[in-house]
Amino acid sequence: MKPIEYVQKRDGRIVPFDSLKIIEALKKAAETTGEIQDSDIKKIASHIAKEVSIQAHLFTVEKIQDIVEVELMRGGFTATAKAYIL
Repeated sequence: MKPIEYVQKRDGRIVPFDSLKIIEALKKAAETTGEIQDSDIKKIASHIAKEVSIQAHLFTVEKIQDIVEVELMRGGFTATAKAYIL
């Protein structure tokens, strides 16, 4: 399993993948709900990075956001998933 290296931005640019952006987005959503602890955020972000790495094609920002939403829902963090979407 090769780690994801690049992601396609909304404007079409291809940039290096940065898992810290997922962590920061999750933290912002979690601050709104108080539903997730910092340790859970890191676990969720790590799981998302692994999930994305399983597939060999280039991901868009939107696809990664979809995966984040699904993972939050799977974890039972529905309020945070809604905050993340918004």
